[in-house]
Amino acid sequence: MGSLHAAALAQCELLQDRFVIMDLCQGDQPISPTLNPIQNFRDNVGTNSLKYGAAYYPWLRTIYEPDVHFRQLSLVTPANVAITNVVIDSLTGDAVLDALPAAVRAADTTVGTVVGAVNVGAMTNPGAITLNRGNVTQLPDHFAGLVDRLRQLPAAAPDADVRQRFSNLLVLPRALALGLRTLDTAAGLPATLTLALTDLRANTDLRATISGLVAYEKNAGVMSAVSAARAVADVATDYASLNTTDWIAPNPNVGAIAASGEVFTGANLRETALNAASALRGFFDPLAAAVLSLFSAGDFLAGEAENQLFARHPVYAAIASQVTRTMVLLPPSGAIAGVYAAVDRTRGVWKAPANVSLADVSGVAVKVNDQIQEDLNVTSTGKSVNAIRAFAGKGCLVWGARTLAGNDNEWRYVPVRRFFNMAEESIEKATEPFVFEPNDRGTWVRVRAMIENFLTVQWRQGALAGKVPAQAFFVKVGLGETMTAQDILEGRMIVEVGMAVVRPAEFIILRFAHKMQTS
Repeated sequence: MGSLHAAALAQCELLQDRFVIMDLCQGDQPISPTLNPIQNFRDNVGTNSLKYGAAYYPWLRTIYEPDVHFRQLSLVTPANVAITNVVIDSLTGDAVLDALPAAVRAADTTVGTVVGAVNVGAMTNPGAITLNRGNVTQLPDHFAGLVDRLRQLPAAAPDADVRQRFSNLLVLPRALALGLRTLDTAAGLPATLTLALTDLRANTDLRATISGLVAYEKNAGVMSAVSAARAVADVATDYASLNTTDWIAPNPNVGAIAASGEVFTGANLRETALNAASALRGFFDPLAAAVLSLFSAGDFLAGEAENQLFARHPVYAAIASQVTRTMVLLPPSGAIAGVYAAVDRTRGVWKAPANVSLADVSGVAVKVNDQIQEDLNVTSTGKSVNAIRAFAGKGCLVWGARTLAGNDNEWRYVPVRRFFNMAEESIEKATEPFVFEPNDRGTWVRVRAMIENFLTVQWRQGALAGKVPAQAFFVKVGLGETMTAQDILEGRMIVEVGMAVVRPAEFIILRFAHKMQTS
């Protein structure tokens, strides 16, 4: 990690327009005799370009608890050997409790059966999709994406490309229709899903949809959009598993379904395929709704079984609790970047991004007190680490605004470095129009006036220290001032800019004394 930090700092110095916010490895751990994440960071970050970065400690506890699922957990021994289901199913010695893990596994298997029944393996790349438990609910999006891929082809696209993309599109509704039949013959489905399948099988509208899909595929225009050699017999083979089933009733078999009479034509094969694709949506939607209803039922049963496990099983309840506590820990760089942006927007880049509370944070991973922060702020290496502290009644505050160059008085503070980044980049871009302009007094005056105007605005906003602009900044450009005659002959216009950037009041020291009575 140290090499990554060093590389990021080097890039910031090279480009001069960015600043790196660093997380500490093991920043969720307290400092101890055996582990010191602060010292490890300082040892590994190097000594170069330190003024271009800042580090923050400790990690944060967010209020967003992740979902922990049984299927994501793997129990292992201290030797990293997987614990078998036989052992897991006898952890408590209570028959009722020990049956809960097996019940969740069975419910998860049912969900996997539903998803696996929709076999889209016939799709080919590019554009092939795979279905899993995490994305099966996005079936409409998958269908729309396949249509978009077909539509994105140019008018002069080769027929092979059109057929490949249209074939992929056709696979999805076909897989849904055949998936219902696959589930119809699947063993071990719970009664809830069996009853749901029975209702779907008896649904005359769904039967008509499946029969209509078969008729659609037998259409001459559709077959030509799939393959020049595709025939009605190929369609019958694809849907053979539906023969003699209620899914296509009252038709006794797929062969009894006549081809649809719609005409799908176009100026080229791409237009023909797009016209055919527009009619396919009417078959896809009911089939997707049917399969998703089965998935939802299975997923609900799995969720209920999982809730019972985590609520009643003492071992899994403890595991889920510990996993949740660990997963809410996040490195602070994302939150700190948000603080930078918020302070830049409301106050300005010259305002220290500190003494600011963090939103959606319930606490810090490690409590930092004054003694710990003393070492974070000031160290012999100068590599200051900014603390994030929890204060009673205030929440979690960013309580430091130092760069890693803690021993450098000029670049010790984050807002100073970032203001220079902003000013340098702004002035550099503003002077680009003057490239190849005459290198004479007229150009020098215009450049100086433009930069002075920009810095005057910054001074009025509070970014620069000084009673008058002359005390806050200077801009120099001209022959005998920043350039020699040789510089002009060689095409160089040199501009010097000095800025007295305000520094944050990091420590406020109050001194009190007795005053003798005078009256």
